[in-house]
Amino acid sequence: MLRLFPLLALVFTLSPALQAQTYFYVDQIEVEPAAPTTADDISISLIGNLSSSGSYVVSATAQVMGNTVQLTVVSASTGGLSVLVPHTETIPIGQLAAGTYAILVQGSGTDDFAPEFQHSFIVSGGGPCDDLEVLSVSYGAFSDTLVEVVVDNNSTTEIFSYPAFVLFDANGDTLAVETDITFALVDESTHYLRIHDDAVLPTGPFTGTLELWTLFYEELSCSFEMEFDLCPAPPCSPLIVSLQNLGGGSTEGSFGWTLFQSGEPTATGQFVLGGDVQYDADTLCMAPGGYELSIDQSGEVPLGQLYVGVGIGGLHLGQQMALNWAEPMPLVFDFHPLCSEGGQSVGEVEASAPILLRHTAEGFALDHRQGEALGLITVFDAQGRKVLERSTPNSSLMLNTAAWAEGAYVLHVQGRDGAVQVLRGVVVR
Repeated sequence: MLRLFPLLALVFTLSPALQAQTYFYVDQIEVEPAAPTTADDISISLIGNLSSSGSYVVSATAQVMGNTVQLTVVSASTGGLSVLVPHTETIPIGQLAAGTYAILVQGSGTDDFAPEFQHSFIVSGGGPCDDLEVLSVSYGAFSDTLVEVVVDNNSTTEIFSYPAFVLFDANGDTLAVETDITFALVDESTHYLRIHDDAVLPTGPFTGTLELWTLFYEELSCSFEMEFDLCPAPPCSPLIVSLQNLGGGSTEGSFGWTLFQSGEPTATGQFVLGGDVQYDADTLCMAPGGYELSIDQSGEVPLGQLYVGVGIGGLHLGQQMALNWAEPMPLVFDFHPLCSEGGQSVGEVEASAPILLRHTAEGFALDHRQGEALGLITVFDAQGRKVLERSTPNSSLMLNTAAWAEGAYVLHVQGRDGAVQVLRGVVVR
């Protein structure tokens, strides 16, 4: 009996373990995504085999306790064939704070044989830059010297004191720098970066870096390496034309407007003001290029002070001009000038088109950009009939079209050197 006691004691000790069954053998643990951040919804997959065709997972739950993710898996079986059946159990975890986490697999009917290194993972992020969203980076919609950056700061604690942005190309060369520094980044804001004098501007999409410096360029706070395309997607982008009364009386009435490009009308409409409504606007979709926005000022001088403007909405700055009934002039502007087809710019337009045609309430205004004499002006209607012929030594001329029929006209302007420039205008009633 004395000799059998140790053996009986051993059997008694091992009997619970011998009676326990394993129905799910875990061989691998995978965290998805593989490199999670604080913004990701994390899940953990337990990969292995069920012990038989009748084995199954009853329940699988997760609990985060500090920096430990406890996975409780209960497995069972109804019998079946004694063959290994591949099985993957995916357990959602959700978002986690930044840090290093350990994975603990527990429960009944489940054994964890996964390698030790698969029992931990790292969640990165959690800094204030994760709450700063770059909404857009683009060339100035109405400027050839600016890059516009729009960001949204969602942080409830970090305001990035005295921020300034810098844009670099793929080679690390400076493209644009912000000089007008604001107090802080609060909610959504637009920043205007001046293009560097020696910058070689990208002509298409490129990989670059946008840096955020704070405290008047003393500290580098955030760096965003990303794909940029500084021009709007073709074939057109939103353009808002508007009319607004900024005071001095209430304006009543409708005002026809026409948008011209190279003397050709591209869009028309009406602004209506009255009562408490002293602002009206229309949204167009226009390609990059040079335009003129003309307002019909043939009626009586209205009360108030009317301003015609263009913009692209949101916090982006546009252009605005006061209307002068005594000297009507269109609002001349360049829309995405650095993105015009064929590399057009203000300088190239001036070189190729020295004479500018403007539409006014009286008719057509001609101006030579270099101040030279206009010379001989011949006007034809849409049927090719000569409407007017006039010669002038002046660099500016006003053609009154009050007696002309509504429609399109072609103007031939022949300078003293014999060169002819063809312009197109439209008379709208």
